[in-house]
Amino acid sequence: MIEHSLKALRPLLPGVGFGIATAADFQQLPLYPEEAQHARNLWPRRQCDFWMGRSAARRALADLGVAPGAVRADRRWPTFPPGTVGSVSHSGEIAVSIAGSAARFRSLGIDLELRPLPASAAPLVLGAREIHWLSEGQSLSQGMFTCAAAFSAKEAAFKAWDPLLDGGAPPLRQIRLVPASGGFEVHLPTRPQMRGFVSIHPLPGGILAWMAIH
Repeated sequence: MIEHSLKALRPLLPGVGFGIATAADFQQLPLYPEEAQHARNLWPRRQCDFWMGRSAARRALADLGVAPGAVRADRRWPTFPPGTVGSVSHSGEIAVSIAGSAARFRSLGIDLELRPLPASAAPLVLGAREIHWLSEGQSLSQGMFTCAAAFSAKEAAFKAWDPLLDGGAPPLRQIRLVPASGGFEVHLPTRPQMRGFVSIHPLPGGILAWMAIH
């Protein structure tokens, strides 16, 4: 059901390639040598997650219409083939990826959450104003402000900003959200130029969030 729901979101992700993989893809699509070398050092569960993520990335690149290539793991974020940028996320036994042309996008971030955080976890990731919106039942265009949606939005923003900032993106609590139609406006108070929008797509029992930086 989740895979079908994710595929149905494809028209809502304009300008990027979108790929999905499941645990059934483990060891089905061969890894590139650089990817295989990294996978050998992982525990079996992480190997499956890594393989799913690379399979999803391969499909996102194909969906974008560009030549496939290794998605390296030698930084804190996955490095897509030259000329492209992208992001990978996995939750449970499914992974998703988006890819875009580096001529169009500076960076991309995606987050899939199929085990949403409970409201009790809010102080770990939300600021005071965001906790207030949560307690007041602030509405989004596609539902209510939830800890899960806020966490997923911050994860997507973190992934998009991390490659662009010296020292990397800050902790999630320092990323600020403002509810908006279809998702959240996001910004960093310490870096006024870092602003963007995270799209939120509810799923059965989960959330998909993504952000593009031009």
